[in-house]
Amino acid sequence: MRRIRLNDFHPTEDQCNPLHRAYSLIGIVGGVMVAAAVVVSVVIYRHRWELRFYLYRLRRRRRYVQVNNERAIQLFQYDVYLAHSAEDLDWINEELLPLLEEEHKLAVFVEERDTNGGTVADNIPRYMDESARVLLLISDNYNNDQKWRQYEFKQVVHASIQEEKDVIVVLLGNVEAGRMTQDMRRLLTKGTFLQWGDSEEAKRVFREGINLALKTGNPGGLNLC
Repeated sequence: MRRIRLNDFHPTEDQCNPLHRAYSLIGIVGGVMVAAAVVVSVVIYRHRWELRFYLYRLRRRRRYVQVNNERAIQLFQYDVYLAHSAEDLDWINEELLPLLEEEHKLAVFVEERDTNGGTVADNIPRYMDESARVLLLISDNYNNDQKWRQYEFKQVVHASIQEEKDVIVVLLGNVEAGRMTQDMRRLLTKGTFLQWGDSEEAKRVFREGINLALKTGNPGGLNLC
């Protein structure tokens, strides 16, 4: 063992404090993990619309089956019953109806346009029965209507569970969760819904989701459990 004169001995901080090296390693590892988490978060945010569509596709194909649109045309007067708020008609006329009626050639029931007499209470279940599937458009405007839209939502749930009618759920914008009913929140937590966004990427993913939803049907109804 080499002898060192006391005057020549200059210990390092690691030699004086053995835990210092451990703390340094923990700091380095922690910094790397934080940096990795930041990178992953950035990647997820940039590709959030593709990820949402991928999850929607997985759930839709796992729980749903292919449908025969020609058969639906023969059995029903309308291909789609649109459950919506009248306050959202501008968006519906500009974005949704051209996609469904012009691109996909579907007959869509719109209450303000297609109702032929009768009361609201009677027309909602009547025209829903005459439609092959339901597109439920949830928005803040929809949730603000505590009378007829909530009544309509209950009819949608009934048609899906009791009659096994296919329901496509669309979330219009960032809807306030506090204004949703308990069943709506349960429905959205299942992840089987599409969301509209204003970016071109979001619009493209939305159209792809609609295309997938129209090619599949749900034999088991909405899952609110």
